[in-house]
Amino acid sequence: MNDFNQYLTRISPDFITRNSKRIKPEDIHRITENEERIRTILSHHSKFQDWIPELDNVLKLVKDYNQGKRKDVPFPVIEAIIFTLFFIYQPIELSPDFYPIVGQIDDAALFAVCYLMAKDYLPPVHAIQITPVIID
Repeated sequence: MNDFNQYLTRISPDFITRNSKRIKPEDIHRITENEERIRTILSHHSKFQDWIPELDNVLKLVKDYNQGKRKDVPFPVIEAIIFTLFFIYQPIELSPDFYPIVGQIDDAALFAVCYLMAKDYLPPVHAIQITPVIID
């Protein structure tokens, strides 16, 4: 348990901000194109069951930003979201030397920190429309 707590202490807004600097505007399009895939993958992740409404909220924010509807959101917030989603749903794309704790980080904790960083730009969860996931 101490090892797990040690890794969780590395998850911070600074970790996300520092590592999200490689995110480019075109990465936003990649996330919006794969929105349903991301949602399906993460909804099967046992640690995300309680975070599904927040995930929908975050994905909607990224989509609205990409469509130019949310010009009030600073790009660093979008960078943090995109980095977090890539880190969680497709860690194989991440370079191990750039992200030294791949495979050791708790994805739900990472998402929680990212959500807290972006919460000022998100509508209340009860105001979002939740999309059901169809499991084959």
